[in-house]
Amino acid sequence: MKTVKLFLTLAVAVLLGACASRTKNAITDTALNDKLTQFFVEEKAINDDTTISRIESMNQVFALVRSYVLANADNELGIFLFERFHPSMPDAMKLELIEAISVTYPKRYTSLRKKALAGIEEKKRLDEQAKSVAPGNKYKEIRCKGVDGEEISLSDVAAKNRYVLLDFWATWCAPCMGEVPHLIEVYKQFHDKGFEIYALSIDDDSNAWRTTVKEKGMPWVNVLRKSPKVTEQYGVRGVPSNFLIDCSTGKIVATHLRGDALTAKLAELFE
Repeated sequence: MKTVKLFLTLAVAVLLGACASRTKNAITDTALNDKLTQFFVEEKAINDDTTISRIESMNQVFALVRSYVLANADNELGIFLFERFHPSMPDAMKLELIEAISVTYPKRYTSLRKKALAGIEEKKRLDEQAKSVAPGNKYKEIRCKGVDGEEISLSDVAAKNRYVLLDFWATWCAPCMGEVPHLIEVYKQFHDKGFEIYALSIDDDSNAWRTTVKEKGMPWVNVLRKSPKVTEQYGVRGVPSNFLIDCSTGKIVATHLRGDALTAKLAELFE
């Protein structure tokens, strides 16, 4: 135990070298290590819990980190835990903890605070964009180049069909590629009835995109994103993401339809 405590003390000392000037004012090494050891015990219990999902596990760990940092915002334990977890922490939580820690260390997190604030503002902007394309709202026009280099607009595709699935995807996205076989089956089942897919790839590698489209036999309309603005106007933060459009009204009727949910929705609409 003494060896473990010494190791943890050294780890904290290395990470918090910038705070060395405050060491004499910090809590004792024993108390610091006891709290840190307790944190790791609680964190391990959360991560080992097989009854909760990975997302729930992550949320619980962040909640644990938050409680420890807020309780130790004026000492090296709070700084240590914040430095360890903040890169993947939600921006709102990150900003809250920065403000708490900055009472004691006013200059240390100036840059990080700016980044957190910028992240929060960006999230708000994307949330507003997402609301504008929620079911019941009209789709927004997109014009991108297809596999052969020709420009294809979403409105042109919508004009020729009853329902169009605007599908944001990428070749490097495993869930996207896992969905392809199902999309092929759905396309075969509903295409002749007036269903089309406008698949918009966010790939940076155009050759990989063209090769994948050809090798996977993706028969629908395939286009490549020309700028991030194309995805931003739909509030898309990641792929896969899709929007089902009723071409007769131009309105979005459903979003995030994958697997059997897409099949069921199309069966309902076409019936």
